[in-house]
Amino acid sequence: RHNRRRHNRRRHYGPHYHHRHHPRYDLAMGRNVLLVAHGNSLRGIVKRIDNIGDEAIKNVAIPTGIPLVYKFDRDLKPIKQDGCNEAAGMSGVFLEERGLLRVALEAEAEWIANVPGYEEAMTKRTGAELTPYLRSLSKLSAERDLQK
Repeated sequence: RHNRRRHNRRRHYGPHYHHRHHPRYDLAMGRNVLLVAHGNSLRGIVKRIDNIGDEAIKNVAIPTGIPLVYKFDRDLKPIKQDGCNEAAGMSGVFLEERGLLRVALEAEAEWIANVPGYEEAMTKRTGAELTPYLRSLSKLSAERDLQK
């Protein structure tokens, strides 16, 4: 009896009723979707979006902490973007160049180690106590804005 009511609701509201909290539904509605994942979870999502085979996905490098952006057409097929890793079969693009954040983090660590009062000065300047990671991302963002 309970299943019959649920089935009737699905038929009444259409096929999207049951999946209205699924990212594909939001994308189909023209909304931006943020998925947060790491490691094998992210690898599985990329594998599915780009239809990458089981063996090929093992060789796809997905750096930690760098956002990966996908764009989709009206049929929800991924659009290959400038700067994507086509050789690996990916159509999404990373928001930062590979290795750039590591270089920024190393530079931040060097400043912290060698410049007395650096962390305190940066905290006063930003009005918040940022971790070296967030401060590095902020600096990379500012550099990108200056290059425009």
